[in-house]
Amino acid sequence: MALALGIEDSDGSILAIYVHSDGIAEHGGCTVAQHYRTWESAQSLVSLGDLSWVGRSIGTQVDFDSEHAATVYDVPKQCLAYTRDRGEPWEQNQPQRFQTRDEFRHAFSKGRAQYLYVFNRKCCRWVAVA
Repeated sequence: MALALGIEDSDGSILAIYVHSDGIAEHGGCTVAQHYRTWESAQSLVSLGDLSWVGRSIGTQVDFDSEHAATVYDVPKQCLAYTRDRGEPWEQNQPQRFQTRDEFRHAFSKGRAQYLYVFNRKCCRWVAVA
């Protein structure tokens, strides 16, 4: 299952990415809530662009298709990014800006992501967007 992650700026706009795997609330949602608890860490996460999966840390560049990936990502220790790790074009994977939560919800709710989370800067926590 896929998820969308966004950071909400003080003007209400959201900078968001798509995460292909780990969309089950018990994993992806818990991972961001437990390991990306500050505005700075949430910004760093979103700045990676679209992800194959979200891990407990941002991590470093690795070979996306490496046989070693299974052991590196056992209960994902680090994020796996399409641009950083797979070499895909940034233009296809860069974060997208939405002016409102409604725009964010609409863009990702058309079957692209089953779970949507936004890091709210005011309360410094991730919230589910229904």
